[in-house]
Amino acid sequence: DRGTTDKPGSYATGLSPTIHVARPTLHDVSETENIAGSALDGDFVQVNTAGRRLVVTGLAVDGFYVSDIDEPTDSFNAIFAHTHSRPRGVVQGDLITEIIGTVEEFYGFTELGFPTYKVGGHIDPIPTLQLTPELLADDLAMEKLESRLLEVRDVTVCPLGESYSSFGQWVVLLSPTGNCDTGEGGINVVSALSATNFTPDKLVGKVLKRITGDLRYHIAATPNWLLYTRGDSDIEE
Repeated sequence: DRGTTDKPGSYATGLSPTIHVARPTLHDVSETENIAGSALDGDFVQVNTAGRRLVVTGLAVDGFYVSDIDEPTDSFNAIFAHTHSRPRGVVQGDLITEIIGTVEEFYGFTELGFPTYKVGGHIDPIPTLQLTPELLADDLAMEKLESRLLEVRDVTVCPLGESYSSFGQWVVLLSPTGNCDTGEGGINVVSALSATNFTPDKLVGKVLKRITGDLRYHIAATPNWLLYTRGDSDIEE
């Protein structure tokens, strides 16, 4: 009570009842209609893992991908935990029982930065979803799958361009009506650091039976969606 110019205030302070805030699930962290942003961008969060299985679907040199396989909506249920160096004490299939970090956006890709986490349990095999041309054509549907472990089947390898020499990205077409020049109907694959015994050079124009990887988004890539493979077995000729 600061009062007014006519009447001095008492400077009494009123307090509300205690406000209890629920811990967000991975769905709460990731859900958005803006494919390049998160509603909780910049927030420090402890993810709600109660009664849920958060499984590590893949490792990277700077973090790991984790999916909540008990999310009822089966959407917006995955994230990349950006550890900034090779993650320790965690392998594919491990269950994360606690994870805390800051929600960040990296060129439209949602991450949990500098996370602390605890591991308890393991599952095998890891659930995988097949990506179809219909899903690929819908950016919001793809956003719901960001950081999920996906597989594509019977895809055609496009000619290797500048993105391959610069970033190790090579494009495959899911749709027979896709266009290698524009990237329409296609998705980028990044495999150089994981599938070290594989190179796409001699397979241009040919069909690959299966590619499995974790889904990322990069606003400057063409196409914007990328599959990061985890090992040689993720690519089947």
